[in-house]
Amino acid sequence: MAQEAPLSLFLTCTGQDVTYEQTGTKVEAPSLGARQHAAMAKLPPPTVTTSPEYGYVRVPGRLSIAIEGGVVRVRPSSGSSPTFRKSADGWYELGDVAITDTEIRGKASWGFPSKLGLTIDRRSGDVSFGPFRGGCEKTADRPDARKF
Repeated sequence: MAQEAPLSLFLTCTGQDVTYEQTGTKVEAPSLGARQHAAMAKLPPPTVTTSPEYGYVRVPGRLSIAIEGGVVRVRPSSGSSPTFRKSADGWYELGDVAITDTEIRGKASWGFPSKLGLTIDRRSGDVSFGPFRGGCEKTADRPDARKF
C-alpha cells in the first residue's frame, strides 16, 4: 500500500479583520439648568468637554497560511496577531491540526484567553481565524516565493 505524500500548500487569504480604534468623539455639555444658573450668578459659563470614544471596527485584512508536512503556520494580519507574543518572521505555528479532504483546522494557543481557531473550507476557500473572515487562494509553492 502506497503512503500518501505529506500535503504542501501555501495560501493567501483576503477579507476583513477587527481592530480597536477611535470611533468618534463624545461631547459632554452641561445641562441648560447649569448654564442658566451660571448666568444668574455671574459665573463663567460651564465648559464643554470632549473625549475620544473607542470600539472594535472591521477593517481589510490579509492572512497567509503555509502547510508543510502536517505543520500549519499562519502569518496573521494585525487584528489577529498576538500583542504579547512576538515572532521573528511573523509566522506562528498552530496546534491541534486536522487536515481532511474538506477542511483544514488548527488552533493558536497564545495564552489565556487568546485561543484562536483556524477553519478553512477546502471546497469554497472560506476561512476564519479568530476575528478574521475571508477567502483563500492557492499561491506559489513556498511562502517566500515571488508572485512576479
